[in-house]
Amino acid sequence: MIKKFYIAIAAAIVLAIAFPGGAAADSEYLKGLEGKELPKMTVPSVDKVVLPNGMTCFIKEDRSLPIIQIQVTIKTGSIYEPADKLGLASITGSAVRSAGAGELSPEDLDLLIDSMGAELSSSIGTESGSVYLAILSEDMEKGVGLLSDLLFKPRFDKGRVAIARHKLAESLRRDKDEPNLFASILFSQLVYGKNSPWARRPDPDLLTSIGEEDIKNFHASYFVPSNMILAAAGDFKTRDLVEQLKKYFPKESGKKVEFPNVPELKPSFLPDLRVVKGPKTQTFIRMGHLGVKRHNPDWYSIYLLSQVLGSSGFKSRLVEEIRVKRGMAYSVSGGISQATDYGLFTVKMSTSADNAYAAINLAKEQIKKLSKHGEISDEELDLAKRSLLASSIFELDGSFKIVSDRARFMFYGYPSNYWIKAYEGIARVSKDDVEDAASKYLHPDGIKILMLGPTEE
Repeated sequence: MIKKFYIAIAAAIVLAIAFPGGAAADSEYLKGLEGKELPKMTVPSVDKVVLPNGMTCFIKEDRSLPIIQIQVTIKTGSIYEPADKLGLASITGSAVRSAGAGELSPEDLDLLIDSMGAELSSSIGTESGSVYLAILSEDMEKGVGLLSDLLFKPRFDKGRVAIARHKLAESLRRDKDEPNLFASILFSQLVYGKNSPWARRPDPDLLTSIGEEDIKNFHASYFVPSNMILAAAGDFKTRDLVEQLKKYFPKESGKKVEFPNVPELKPSFLPDLRVVKGPKTQTFIRMGHLGVKRHNPDWYSIYLLSQVLGSSGFKSRLVEEIRVKRGMAYSVSGGISQATDYGLFTVKMSTSADNAYAAINLAKEQIKKLSKHGEISDEELDLAKRSLLASSIFELDGSFKIVSDRARFMFYGYPSNYWIKAYEGIARVSKDDVEDAASKYLHPDGIKILMLGPTEE
């Protein structure tokens, strides 16, 4: 317990240094940047090591605190699940942590983690999985050995698998209890299609069809060294950590991973409206269409367009027109996201039922205005740039965040110096670039709308 308290305090110190005064401090910080040249960004030094088994590791020494953080990212995900086994990835991701590893039963694993004061978690999302471990530096060898067992020798205890399956079922059944989450789920299905790998949801009543053998086979298909990227930062010597990784991790790369075919999305921009009965007094609105793919050449312009439209707080157009001037929404935001096979352009609003359609029409007006090459002011662009460029510095405020970014860059195919490329790319964007992006990527006549609330169609 004392060790865990130490790790928690250390994490709190890092957060306090990074964000000393919350939103108010951020606001004052941005004001202080007005009229001043923004600081130049430099690429932090990170050691890149490729183990004999093919696993790429990004490592950074940091002696400021006696802790070590390690995260392994695996290319896997729910998009690769068989259509008749939805939920398999999520259950597998949960059971890696909870269902025992190596010679340790689930109970022994829990006891070991508590005795070390460590933090341990695992999960599998849409297109990646991860296992995270935080330990005191004195426990490095024990931690690396444990991490290897979790990744390559999970036990998938029958009782703990049943618990993971039950937890997922209950979580799915509670979707409707969280209107903001439920609205986003329904909107994704409206845009992508209910059965799309990017939006489908498991049926909680069918999860019992997923057994231990399904989980073991799914795990074995993707959890191989050559399909993993490791990020580590903390109180160690790089050569010592690498030696431990070589000692405890598999010596061979493992079989070649064969990924199931995921059908490509076919972009279409057809309007639609879906009204779903929900809360009695408040309407949760999602409206938009498909966004863009990763590595879109116009991404920096699109990113700034999102800031101008609805991602930059009270000075964005949607917030200014709908919330500040008219008080029609409790919250409003909007922007275009990127993803492997198209992200989403989404406007999110929470409003009273009486104001729902009026708020939707106001949002449509702002989208249409921008898409018709609506002029963007110098002040809007300058604020958007300063907000993004200033906040980007915080991407480098911690050693673990830095190595995690490097792992993420590699995972998604970005260059190792993407911090610099993004910073310089945003700085180069002109008003014409943003206006061109608006006319190219906003489709006001193809808006799909999801309304969750008392409103009837």
